[in-house]
Amino acid sequence: MTVREWVASAGFVAFMALKLTEILVPLESWPFSNVAMFSERRPAHVLPQRIHIYGRRDGQWVELTSRDLSLTDDELGSRLRSSPDLRLACGEIVAANNPRLGVDAAMVMVEDVPRPGTDARPEWHSAPCPL
Repeated sequence: MTVREWVASAGFVAFMALKLTEILVPLESWPFSNVAMFSERRPAHVLPQRIHIYGRRDGQWVELTSRDLSLTDDELGSRLRSSPDLRLACGEIVAANNPRLGVDAAMVMVEDVPRPGTDARPEWHSAPCPL
């Protein structure tokens, strides 16, 4: 056998070993991270939500993006959703960045997004965040 055939054979064997390992060891999260590979199915009565954070600067309410809060979109969403009290989590995140942001008040707004095919309209809920 030539060197090229040995390399091709070794690559094929390594690929098959990897596929066999995937079958024998079911993974629920991506390797080297804690990000879930599969999301759980949400029942039809549970509406998806979008969370928005607003800060008041000079009397004007402005939306604070994840970049304003020195986080990625995923980090901001996971911190807010994993907290038992959304208002407190919002307050902690804004307070940590407030010297740079210069806001004197903060508010979190949750938008319930209706499922497609329904006549429902989006509903908004808001609450002040303690700074």
